[in-house]
Amino acid sequence: MQQNLFRFSLPAGLITCAATFATYGLLTGPLGASVAQARTGAAVVLFAVATLIVAMASRPLTVMRSGLIAALCAAFAATLGWPVLRKFFALEPLGAAMWSGVAIVGTAAVCLVLWSLFNPKQWTPRHAAETQPPAQTIVTWLLSRTTPKWFLVSAAALVLGGTWLFFGMLEDVISGDPLVVVDAKVHDAIQSLRTPVVDRFMVGLTELGDVQVVIPVILIALAWFIAHRLWRTAIYWLAAVGVAEALVKVIKLTLHRHRPGGLYAGIEQFSFPSAHATLSVVVYGFLAFLLAAGAPQRFRLVIGSATAVLIGAIGSSRIYLGAHWMSDVLAGFSFGTAWTAALAISYLYQGREAIRPGRLAVAVLAAFAIAATVHVAANHEADLVRYAAPR
Repeated sequence: MQQNLFRFSLPAGLITCAATFATYGLLTGPLGASVAQARTGAAVVLFAVATLIVAMASRPLTVMRSGLIAALCAAFAATLGWPVLRKFFALEPLGAAMWSGVAIVGTAAVCLVLWSLFNPKQWTPRHAAETQPPAQTIVTWLLSRTTPKWFLVSAAALVLGGTWLFFGMLEDVISGDPLVVVDAKVHDAIQSLRTPVVDRFMVGLTELGDVQVVIPVILIALAWFIAHRLWRTAIYWLAAVGVAEALVKVIKLTLHRHRPGGLYAGIEQFSFPSAHATLSVVVYGFLAFLLAAGAPQRFRLVIGSATAVLIGAIGSSRIYLGAHWMSDVLAGFSFGTAWTAALAISYLYQGREAIRPGRLAVAVLAAFAIAATVHVAANHEADLVRYAAPR
């Protein structure tokens, strides 16, 4: 019974996370909702899918269990309908188009949850059957002939180097060391060299790291993992993105380091570390690792080089456009690299799954191309005004 519940709850939890992110992205993107409205829509989908999961896990549904679930639904409906409660929980009314979007995502999530319930897959951790102590198991794995030792050495170096660089820059920013002076000089020098032609190009590059492009890539990859029942990979994917995003927000709120210019409001007015740089490394970097791990040797260099160029271009555009200090971007790169490399080592130890990298690459590239085209076409002119060089 416990095993069957685990086999259902794991994919159901992943589907719930994906549906919540998808609703938020849909409402803030194409449907033009405010942050509060997007949060409301995401909460509705989260509640609906979570309630279904609770109902499925509570079977057989007795009169008492059914009554408790019905009372929970009534309380949530009252919260949405009563202005006093709605204001208390920082929720906002939704328009007809927004409710349609919520209904579409919620219905798709419910169907996926039911599908995962009636099509469970056995999942056994790679080392579950081994009787060796954990430390001995890791040593045995490291010494195994099939273990990619050069990759592990490189990844370990990236973890250590990235961590050291990040905390070094963090210390310099806190203490106001010479790095801060270098940031100002680099910023002033670059701003004096800006031209309209290069501005247009750099704005296009920075838009490739915007949430309107990154979120569709995240969701398509996650949907691929869920559809192919790659639960371990889906968990690592969510951990990669979720932990990175959360830590960036926490550090920004803690340091309160302001950007070179007043381009943003709220939490986004703080700059260290760069969210664009961090998430570009984590999203595109970890995705490149997953693709390269299952790809033939001749394609791995192409995947790695293309990803490095994309990440570097996005980070450079943030410095050029005056959205970040140089150390913000370097800190984002170092933190994202260390976190991605650490996850890659753990993923290989757990045992990588059959991802079908060719088909996944097509799906992700299509999502990236479509999202980037739509976003640039819709927002490029407005972004040119936002990132205009100071006079």
